[in-house]
Amino acid sequence: MDTVEAVEISITEGGPDNGPLPSVLTMNALAAAQQGAAITDLALGNQVSASAVAARAQVSHQDALNRLRQMILSRAVMTVDTPGPKLARSTTVVLTSSALAQDIADLKASTAAFGDTK
Repeated sequence: MDTVEAVEISITEGGPDNGPLPSVLTMNALAAAQQGAAITDLALGNQVSASAVAARAQVSHQDALNRLRQMILSRAVMTVDTPGPKLARSTTVVLTSSALAQDIADLKASTAAFGDTK
């Protein structure tokens, strides 16, 4: 396995002895060396924010599904709990099988559906 040697970079001001060129080369090398870390930091920041947005979206979808289930359940309970003409007709059919009794049951169910109790 290869080993990586540590490289020490020092920045010096350009002066009359060494001139501005070594100083510029050192700054370019330092910027190139730090570029990978900067890109990694940006990628990590994007990943964290994308994960947070995805988590919020998941919570929102779960909430919507829970509300939909409640609505479906309440409608089913209301349908079963509220008697209507079909219920009156079906209970009368069980008790009698005569055609006249069925006609009477139809009339009673129709009047009960419209609120007439005479």
